[in-house]
Amino acid sequence: VSTDAKVRAASADANKQYTDFYIEKGIREDVFRAVRAVGENPKEMKGLDGESRRLVEKMLLDFKQNGMYLAKEKRDQLTAIKKRLN
Repeated sequence: VSTDAKVRAASADANKQYTDFYIEKGIREDVFRAVRAVGENPKEMKGLDGESRRLVEKMLLDFKQNGMYLAKEKRDQLTAIKKRLN
């Protein structure tokens, strides 16, 4: 929205960096394994309050949508496509 071209360019660059970070964050295998260990263990889930349970469920859904349940090759292809679209 700025009238300054440098500010607009910096904003576009920052947005691209943020989106790339968001994509990478969504495919972190260490975080996925930790969340999955809790989310797929009924005893662990039962010990959480309602908000925490919902957060774990939502995180697992996000990981699924980011391809974490796919084979590594397919997941890498999906990530490359997302980055190219960005």
